[in-house]
Amino acid sequence: MSNKSAEAIDAGTVTVPKKVEEIGTEYRGRTDIKELILHAGVKMIGDCAFEGCKGLKTIRIPENVEFIGERAFYGCTSLEKFDVDKKNRFYKAVDGVLYSAGKVLIAYPAGCKEKEFETCDDTEIISDYAFCGNPKLNTVDLGPAVSSVTAKAFLGCKNLSTIAVHEENTTFITSGEGLFKDDGRYLVYHCPTSNFDKVNLECVEILGPLCLADCHPMSSLFVNNTLEEIASDAFGTECRPKKLYIEKDFECSLPFQFLDKKGRAMNPDDVPGHTFRRNHDKQYESIGKCISSVEWVGSRMGVDRLFFGNDSEESVFKPVKVSDTSFDDIAGLDDAKEMVYRHLILPSKHPELFERFEIETSSGVLLYGPPGTGKTMLARAVASEIDAKFYSIKSTDIRNSFVGESEMNIKALFKCARKDSKAVIFFDDFDSLGRERGNGCEPWQSDLIDELLVQMQGLEKHKGTLLVLAATNRPWEIDSALMRSGRFSTHIHVGLPSKEARKIILCNRISGIPHADDIDFDCIAQKTEGFNGADVEELCNTAKLHRVSLMDSGNTSDEITVEDFEFALSRIHSSVSRRDLADIEFFRRTGQRPGSEERYVSKDESVPGYS
Repeated sequence: MSNKSAEAIDAGTVTVPKKVEEIGTEYRGRTDIKELILHAGVKMIGDCAFEGCKGLKTIRIPENVEFIGERAFYGCTSLEKFDVDKKNRFYKAVDGVLYSAGKVLIAYPAGCKEKEFETCDDTEIISDYAFCGNPKLNTVDLGPAVSSVTAKAFLGCKNLSTIAVHEENTTFITSGEGLFKDDGRYLVYHCPTSNFDKVNLECVEILGPLCLADCHPMSSLFVNNTLEEIASDAFGTECRPKKLYIEKDFECSLPFQFLDKKGRAMNPDDVPGHTFRRNHDKQYESIGKCISSVEWVGSRMGVDRLFFGNDSEESVFKPVKVSDTSFDDIAGLDDAKEMVYRHLILPSKHPELFERFEIETSSGVLLYGPPGTGKTMLARAVASEIDAKFYSIKSTDIRNSFVGESEMNIKALFKCARKDSKAVIFFDDFDSLGRERGNGCEPWQSDLIDELLVQMQGLEKHKGTLLVLAATNRPWEIDSALMRSGRFSTHIHVGLPSKEARKIILCNRISGIPHADDIDFDCIAQKTEGFNGADVEELCNTAKLHRVSLMDSGNTSDEITVEDFEFALSRIHSSVSRRDLADIEFFRRTGQRPGSEERYVSKDESVPGYS
C-alpha cells in the first residue's frame, strides 16, 4: 500500500497523486478532508482507508477501482451518498448506496439521514461493516434473497431498533429487535436500543460473534441452561451487564473473569448457580447463589434486562388511587392552589389555548415548605383533577444497595408512567434523592441524578400526559441542575395554614361526631398559631382520645368538650421549628441556601436590576 501524502489543492479538497494505484490508511482519521478526488488510475481502496473522515462529503469511485476493503468508509458521518463512475464493472451505486456487481451490499453511507433502509430485492450478501456505524439509521429491512449477514454489518448503529426480514426470506427470522437464523436457535445480532425487559430468547441455543456487542444498556442478564454455545466475542468489548445470574445446570463458558466472595479466581466448573456483580475492573464477583427463573421474573432487580427464558414480567411501580382527593379537601393554601391550577391543571384542560398563545408549560414542579402543610395532598389533587394515574414515590422505592440498581429503578418508573395516557409522578422528600452532588452525598448519588436528568429531559415529548412533582422541606439541598428550566423549573411555596384554614381543619375533623355547642373554634385556631395541618389533626385526635379515656373511667358524657381541647393543647405543640421557617423564608425570598449572602441588588437606577 502506498504511503504517499495527498496534495491539497483547496481548503478541504484533497486529490490523490496520479501515480498512486492503491490507497492504504494514509487518509484514515483525516477530519479536515471534505472532498476527495480519485483519479482514474486508482484500483484498490484498502481496509479502513477513509475510516473516521468525519468531514468527507464527496467522493466518486472511479472506473478502474476493483477492490474496496472492510471499514473503508466507516464513520464518515458527513458522507450522505456514494457516486460511482458508470464505466466501473465491479461496483455500482443504487440510491446512493454502494453495491458490488455481484449482488453484495458494500456500504451504506454513514451520513445518510434516512431512518429506514430496505435492501434491493436481488441483494444476497451484506458485507461486514456495511452500515458504516450510521447514527441515524433506525430500521433495516432485509430482502427475500439475503442469505449472508453477520453482526459486524450493524456494529456502531447506535439508534438501530428494528431489523425486519422479508416474508419470503428462508434464511433469517426476526423478533423485531433481534436477528436469528436456524429457526431462531442462533442469535446473529441484537439491536442496541431495544427494551430488554421484553425480549424473549427462550429458544436460543447459540450466541454468535458480536451478537450482543452493541447492547450497552443491558443491566442484568439471566443465563439459563438452554444455551449450548457462546462465541468468545459475543459481548464485544463494551457490553458488560452489571449483574449476571447463571443457572445451576449451565454448561457453557462465558467470556468473563469470575471471582468468589473472597476475590479469588473461580474454577469455571464452579461458576454456574451463582449471582455475580461487575466490579470496576470489569470482573464478576460472586454475591450469592443464583435465584430461580421464577424469582428472577418477579424480582425488581435488573429492570433493563435480557432474559433467556420467560419474558412475562410485572412492573414494580403501581399507581395509587386518588379519585377521592380534590382541592376542596385542602383547607387554605389559596396562593399555592392557584399556582398549581395555573401551571398544571389549565394546560391539561385547555392545551389548544396554550398552543395558540405559544405558552411554554413546565412538566416538572417542586412543592416546598414546612413539613405537614399538605404538599402530598396537593399532588394527589392534581392527579385527580386531570384524571391521571398517580405514582407516589419515596426514596426507599428508588435507592438500592447494589451499584446501578437505583438508576435502573428511575428508568423503570418513567418508562412505566409513559405507558399511561396521563400520569403524575410524585417524589416525596425529594431532597434525599436529588441531593446536591459534592455536598456530602454518597458516591452513587451522582449517577442517580444523571439518570434523573436524562429522564426529565424527555418530558417535553409528553406535555400534558406526564407530570413530575416533587416535595421537599429543604429545597436548597437539591442539585442545581434539577432546578433549571426543563426540569423542576416551577417552584411553589406551600406555607403554614392561616387562622381561617386551621379553623376549617378543626371543624372538618370534629363535624360528624358528638361535640359541645360551646366550643369556640376561633379561639382554638388562634391558640394553634404556628401549627401545620398535621399538627392540627393531631390536636383533634388527642382531644378525641382524651374523651374516650374519660368515658372508660366512668364519665357518662360522650361529647367532645372544651376541656378535651384544653387537655390536647397542653400536650400538642407545633412540630415546625422557627429555624426551619426562617430557612424556608430565606430561600423563598432569595433562592439561595440559608446562611449564604443574599444576592446583590443595585441601588443605582441606571443599572439593570435596580430595586
